Amino acid sequence: MTFREAARQYRRENAAGWKSAIYARQWLASLESHAIPKLGDVPTGGIAAADIIDVLMPIWQEIPETARQVRNRICVVLDYAHAKGWQYARLVDEWVTAVGLRGEDYGTHSLRRTKASIIYKAIGNLRAVPILLGHTKIENTVRYLGVDVEDALTLAEGIEV
Repeated sequence: MTFREAARQYRRENAAGWKSAIYARQWLASLESHAIPKLGDVPTGGIAAADIIDVLMPIWQEIPETARQVRNRICVVLDYAHAKGWQYARLVDEWVTAVGLRGEDYGTHSLRRTKASIIYKAIGNLRAVPILLGHTKIENTVRYLGVDVEDALTLAEGIEV
């Protein structure tokens, strides 16, 4: 997902909750004027702090308020891309392809689940797995791993953490 695509999708998903249609237009217009010419075709996972500084330096002294808004909006778009998993998806695709596997057979979710399953099978500690996955309920982890609830709870009760 490029920065341009992520910015436009973020605006589409969030503009309805903004204070006005004018603000929604201005929000994207500021990025299209200042950030997208330099960052637009760059994958969101490939944008570094130096790239953001490169966008902001030409406007920081002359129009500091615009520079502040553009900086904040760039960060919002990158946080949004991170939350959507687009940065990780690009990395996983590169790694999988680099070792000669088909990229469409692997994704961030399947690898996340695989690691948790391997840890569960190796140590049998069901209580450690929810922490790794960010689950708040053991039932979600059990469902996620596809194990029998009673077996998992019996195992979990017998292990000190």
